[in-house]
Amino acid sequence: MRILLLEKEVLLQREAVAGLKYLGYQVDVVETLEKAKFYSDIRHYDFVLISSLGWVQGDYDRLEFLRNRSSKTALMLLSSVEYELVKLELAEEGCIDWPCTGETLVECIEAFRSRTQLNKVVVGSLVIDPADKSVCYEGVNVGLKGKPFEVLAYLANHGDEEISTAELLNALWLDPDTVSPSIVSVAIKQIRNTIDHRFGVTTVREGKAGYCFCILKQGV
Repeated sequence: MRILLLEKEVLLQREAVAGLKYLGYQVDVVETLEKAKFYSDIRHYDFVLISSLGWVQGDYDRLEFLRNRSSKTALMLLSSVEYELVKLELAEEGCIDWPCTGETLVECIEAFRSRTQLNKVVVGSLVIDPADKSVCYEGVNVGLKGKPFEVLAYLANHGDEEISTAELLNALWLDPDTVSPSIVSVAIKQIRNTIDHRFGVTTVREGKAGYCFCILKQGV
């Protein structure tokens, strides 16, 4: 899970990044809107977090780039009660206001994550359980592990929506800029070798825009 944090205060930056990385989050932190736009153009984020501390209301007029973000990216304002005007501006961008009074940043993210984490998917004889990191077909644990499992679980949680290679890389790999996009096709191949070929089904379909989850008997 990847997070983009807009925070002007250096001390808060360090504390936030340390806490989030300790919990296994992938974090990019920026202090200017220009840098935020640059990163959001090249990477997919599960969360864009905007701290209200150190900002003024007029700054938020320059957040047009957020309008073009993926619908699956949650925009969160880490605010306190005195920022009503800022919250109203960001609400128009689909922002989720998350008051931080009495809570740390990490606690805020963990609480929100519990509402948006990957769900267990059951389709016919196929069961994908992110909590147990297991895939079972007709009651048999197929032994899919690591990145191939993560790719299948991610696709399954997005139904029949096509997910691009770039989104998969940014969502599931720690540093997507250092790996080849072909690593996604390798994971897809492992899924097919582990499940599809063994049970005569199709679990992942490749389209023009990327990959999408499906569960079909081969030859049907």
